[in-house]
Amino acid sequence: MKLRAELSLLPPREQARRLAAVAAFLVTQVERTEPHAPEAEAALAAIRNWGE
Repeated sequence: MKLRAELSLLPPREQARRLAAVAAFLVTQVERTEPHAPEAEAALAAIRNWGE
């Protein structure tokens, strides 16, 4: 998997930032079919908090 290889080369905080960007994209995709997806939003918040 290319993403995994790319992430493994980055420091942890940068990994979190990249994952947060991916998660944000996925949350928008989930919300298109499930407008109220609190678990997706909570996962995104957890990733963002870890990166800060």
